[in-house]
This record gives sequence, structure tokens and C-alpha cells, in this order.
Amino acid sequence: MSPVGFTPQPKDNELEKLREAWRSLNDLLENITNAEACLQNHDLKLTADHLHVAKWNVAQVKKAIAVVGQEDY
Repeated sequence: MSPVGFTPQPKDNELEKLREAWRSLNDLLENITNAEACLQNHDLKLTADHLHVAKWNVAQVKKAIAVVGQEDY
């Protein structure tokens, strides 16, 4: 809270980046779940594909969170 009693609201861009990170986390969970199912079916090629995409999802989450961390208030 600032000295005048006003708490600045997050910028729209910041909120959108957090939403983007949340969507990427959901995609990550979906890819890990799919990889588990592929492992149970002994489909190693498709398992590897899902894990590759899961790594990409993690990178997207890191980027979105890093942008929010660099925002000025």
C-alpha cells in the first residue's frame, strides 16, 4: 500500500502473462498425463513426444513469469 492509501492494481499485461503461464501449466499437466498413458501402452515414441512438449511448456511458463517479474509498478 502506498503512503496515500492507494494500492496499485496489476497491469493488464501482467495479468495476461500470468494467465498465459497458468494455461501453460495446464498444458504441461496434460502432456505429463498423456506421457504416463503412453508408457502404460509401451509407446515410447509418443511418450518422448509428450515429454518434449512438456519441456516446451515449462519454458513458456518460465518466460511468462520472468516477464511479470520485470514489470515496473
